[in-house]
Amino acid sequence: MVRLKSQRKADRSHEFHLVIGKILKEMMPADSQDFELILDSACEHHLGNESRIIPLYLSGSETRTEREISDVDAIVIDKSNKSNSRISIIIEIEESGIKPIKVCGKFLTSALADELKIKDAKPISLVQSKPISFIQILRLTDDMKKERSKLRSKMVLIGDRLSQLAASEPFNIVRYDLLIGDEEDFRFGEAGVLLRNAIKSGLRPI
Repeated sequence: MVRLKSQRKADRSHEFHLVIGKILKEMMPADSQDFELILDSACEHHLGNESRIIPLYLSGSETRTEREISDVDAIVIDKSNKSNSRISIIIEIEESGIKPIKVCGKFLTSALADELKIKDAKPISLVQSKPISFIQILRLTDDMKKERSKLRSKMVLIGDRLSQLAASEPFNIVRYDLLIGDEEDFRFGEAGVLLRNAIKSGLRPI
């Protein structure tokens, strides 16, 4: 399944996604062939106007279009088992319109999904991939920068609750990390350190 959109328009509207995509590539272990980072078109420049998407599906007998539940921004695939690849990490990036229902919804749709299927690649079962880590990255908005930002306080509280929920293992996702920062925070600050640590935890062998 391929969706077409203007690359130039996508680049302008997803500047933070592109920054995070570049940082994620730099953080992946350079000497390992066991892990593959896949970014969607919002996070990485692609040739031409083809838009890469990373769709997740529910199980069932319906068509894939009917079963598609979410598109995520990035995934890390563990290819150490040549006959059975698994998803190690799912990454979502929220650049604008950050609200509790959006943050919770992105996690829940991924947690409910049973399968990943990217164009021209074999499906990967999320059920057989368990345990999966989910990293949700929020761009630090002007509203969150206020000294007593209610929105930031809400996001931190939601992050704690979702982390507790994932750790109780009702889903295939068993670890949840919510990270908040702007471009500089993720390049040079604490947010970047936390992101690197979350990736390392997600890449640990089962």
